[in-house]
Amino acid sequence: MPYHYLFINNIESDVFTGKSYKKSISANQTGQFDVRIECVSGMEKIEKSFRFLVAIKSKTENPPAGTEAGVKVVTALSARFALKAPGKKHVFVLGNFNQFQPDTSYLMKQNTGSDLFWLDVIPLKPGFNHSYQFL
Repeated sequence: MPYHYLFINNIESDVFTGKSYKKSISANQTGQFDVRIECVSGMEKIEKSFRFLVAIKSKTENPPAGTEAGVKVVTALSARFALKAPGKKHVFVLGNFNQFQPDTSYLMKQNTGSDLFWLDVIPLKPGFNHSYQFL
């Protein structure tokens, strides 16, 4: 008989035995939630995962002086991403440095009293052609 394991943020949340598994998940707090389901039957294991974010809000912080929209290399291992996004409450920078996945580590900070969002991304692989987008 297969076993189904449900993990939320790497903490086992539920175990069920049977041919199928159905579970509703609701978040009672803000933040990032990584959900993983493992189905084990004998020596066979199937694993699926997804992430959801609830009521994310950017931290308000002024960027270093001279920060403008665009990308600026700060050091050999870091870059500053900045974007003007009027009316937005949060912006993520996604790229091949984070597998293009939203993650609170890549939630951009918002300039005080402005529509400029910014974030220093560290570490970046030197000499590598990074690609990115904003979400």
